[in-house]
Amino acid sequence: MIQPFDSGLSDRPTRVVPVDRVVDLLRVPHAHDRIRMYRKAMEAGDRFPPISVVRLGRVFVIADGHKRFVACSEHGLDEIVVELWGIGTLSRDLLAQMWRQICKGVTVISRLHHGPKARRRACWYFLSFFYHWKRMFASFRRSTPPSEAGTKAETTDRSIS
Repeated sequence: MIQPFDSGLSDRPTRVVPVDRVVDLLRVPHAHDRIRMYRKAMEAGDRFPPISVVRLGRVFVIADGHKRFVACSEHGLDEIVVELWGIGTLSRDLLAQMWRQICKGVTVISRLHHGPKARRRACWYFLSFFYHWKRMFASFRRSTPPSEAGTKAETTDRSIS
């Protein structure tokens, strides 16, 4: 398979890194249809922006691009192009995501009086919000603790070496 990530599609510094040094803390995948779409597009030769990572010592923790990483990791690549983020970029991205979610929640709540359709939308929004956090917590519970890195834990997670 051809490298699916194109450094020319990034506006930040990029680097080619071994796949086994890339760590995805979100171990419970979601949006299987989107992952399947990315996989098919990658097999067809489409190019994507590199996944965004924060370097922590010898490993690169994924900050953005979890679904693209899952899609490409099934193709057995030894190395991938990543976009390097600093802690400041990560913090700004997380704050922007949080602000968007707050705005969505305020909008949904402010429209509750508009009728049954608005109430169903509010119910869907809050259920998806709680499902998101349930998935996040499940991912972190399944992560290999740093003290076990490099050992064969009772999990299918890749060890960090």
